[in-house]
Amino acid sequence: EMYNLKGGGGCQHRYCMSCMKGWLTVRITEGDIVNGCPMAGSEPEGCPAEADEGDVIATCDEEVVKAYRKFKVIKGPKGHLMRECPKCETLSECSGWRTEVLCTNPECGYRFCKDHGDVHEGRSCTEYCWEIRHHLAGDAAKDDEYVQKTSRPCPVCN
Repeated sequence: EMYNLKGGGGCQHRYCMSCMKGWLTVRITEGDIVNGCPMAGSEPEGCPAEADEGDVIATCDEEVVKAYRKFKVIKGPKGHLMRECPKCETLSECSGWRTEVLCTNPECGYRFCKDHGDVHEGRSCTEYCWEIRHHLAGDAAKDDEYVQKTSRPCPVCN
């Protein structure tokens, strides 16, 4: 089955569906949401087509579509205010001055710290940061174990 990009005015270049799926999956997994035609740089006049959400839906798995939508919000104008709920992974907007974020998913409604997620549940940011500073004064093996236990992979890098 052949496919050509529909976004950005469309494209005359045709690709097999599995190649387009693989190309978009890699790009989106790496956090790239602006994906021009793979042939754009190989022609003097270039190709104006860009993969839009319709192209991603038509070619990629639901998990990649979900990642595309998430990265689109994170890289949007309010991306610096968005935080991912540690319980349900819904993106919620946080206020610049408040430390607590309320998950906007009505089925979740979890409250979490905008800076630390849920790693210091029941303690203030100040208490948590004090604990880290004092804990990190210990040996390197304990530090690595502590970081692994209290951290989550970056949603952009992983």
